[in-house]
Amino acid sequence: MNIFSLLLKPFTDRIEAWKDRHEPARSANGWLIITHDGVAYTDYSSPAAQSRQKYLIENLAAFDTKTQSFKGYYIQRRSHIDQIRQQINEYLANPANASKMLYLDTETTGLGNTDQAISIAIIDEDLTVIVDTRLMTTVDINPEAQKIHKISKGDLLEYPYFVDIEHDIKRLLDGRQVGIYNADFDTRILRQSASYGMTFNFKPFCVMKEAMMLLTKNDRWLKLVDACKLTGVTLDNAHDALADAIATAKVHAVMKEMDEHIF
Repeated sequence: MNIFSLLLKPFTDRIEAWKDRHEPARSANGWLIITHDGVAYTDYSSPAAQSRQKYLIENLAAFDTKTQSFKGYYIQRRSHIDQIRQQINEYLANPANASKMLYLDTETTGLGNTDQAISIAIIDEDLTVIVDTRLMTTVDINPEAQKIHKISKGDLLEYPYFVDIEHDIKRLLDGRQVGIYNADFDTRILRQSASYGMTFNFKPFCVMKEAMMLLTKNDRWLKLVDACKLTGVTLDNAHDALADAIATAKVHAVMKEMDEHIF
């Protein structure tokens, strides 16, 4: 038995008991958490522990107490996290990218004040893809939202939670101009998906508001698909985060050609 196995041995009976009952393992003082790095600790009933009970359930289910090892979704999630971090590191390491504008889009569990991102895409002004990933969530997907983006909870099991990559996303975004179609919505979704106290210090530029002023000359809501039609931009896969981010960047580029005063 290795050191890792010895460290986990006191908890294995509790994990087995939880599996039988299909409820989170709980110690005398708090929730037993298995982190992405395989470290076991007890979280003393903090808000974060409560909001991530589903995370606990899924990850304990992926822990094989007989072999004392993780299997399934843990390995896949860890791989996605490492890949996202590497892509961001490589992008930031290139001095030529330092001043480039970024574009961001998300797909979400819904529109409410507790909904979260289930996919995020970030590209730059040259349409270089930096981040394109789905995200696991601690809340259920609203059926009406699922009808639009066609993403189910089962499609997300192998992907990281936003909190797993939030510090990397922050490193990428902070201090930059970030173009977003309906910036108020997506920035709110980022806050709702992030851990408590996490802040992002980028400068959102709402492409939708500019499109409403330039393309329709009024303040009526303008969908991205309609902005694309008005600017001649092709959008073949609407409500896919990457496709929408690319379309947003292209619409912005066309508008800048139409009006030199647009940022």
